[in-house]
Amino acid sequence: MAEEEETGEKAAAAVKRIYELCDVWHKQNRVPMVCGGKWDVLTPLVKCLQQENDGLRHLACLALNNLSIPTENKGVMALGPVSSDVIGGLCRVIQEDKQESYFCCAASKN
Repeated sequence: MAEEEETGEKAAAAVKRIYELCDVWHKQNRVPMVCGGKWDVLTPLVKCLQQENDGLRHLACLALNNLSIPTENKGVMALGPVSSDVIGGLCRVIQEDKQESYFCCAASKN
C-alpha cells in the first residue's frame, strides 16, 4: 500500500512539474517539450488522463491543452507516434463527461 502511495505521489509531482514547465509563464518550453525529441511528455500525460485521481487528470488536461497551442506541436500531437493515444485519451475524458472535458475539447480543437 505504501509503495502505491509513493508511486502516486511521484506521478502527481511529475505531472505538476510538466504542467509548470509549459504554463503561461513558460510558453517558450512548449515546442521543445513536444518537438525537441529529448523527452516524451505526451505518453505520461495520456496515462494520467486514465486516472481516477481528479487532481492528476486535471493537471494532465491543462498541460495537454497548453502543449497543443503552438503550431509546431499540432502535427506531433495529431499525427505523431502517440497521436492515437493522445486523441483517444482526450476523447475518453470528454465521453465520460469529466470535469476536465472543457480542457480536452480545447486541446482537440487546437
